[in-house]
Amino acid sequence: MSFNDDLTDIEIENFVDEVDKTVQEHDYDTAFQKAINKIHEYPTCDRLIYSVVLYLEGALTLYNVSAIEQYQEIYETFYNRLATSEIPEIRDTATSMLISYSRNRGDFSKAEELINSLPFSAIDQRRAN
Repeated sequence: MSFNDDLTDIEIENFVDEVDKTVQEHDYDTAFQKAINKIHEYPTCDRLIYSVVLYLEGALTLYNVSAIEQYQEIYETFYNRLATSEIPEIRDTATSMLISYSRNRGDFSKAEELINSLPFSAIDQRRAN
């Protein structure tokens, strides 16, 4: 299996713009499929996955998509993967999204576990000492 390693930030931004245009001109599912195909081309590009999944998650509500749950299950899988990213911004945002998913399901013990996994900021650490 051959795949590409990374895209530049500009390439990712341009692709997210393409996905947005696809949602507007066609439909959500077409844009979703386009995004998934690109992710399959660049499966190790956390910035691509992060940008595309966050965009698609927001577009669910913006475009009144039906069958939201089927998409959210897929996004949650991506967030679980991104929660181990080496890029702090991506890791922390993915963890925050997983907290939200857990809370929405009423799984408060999982939400608390995820909250406790987030790093403390310098301010929080000073207050704890």
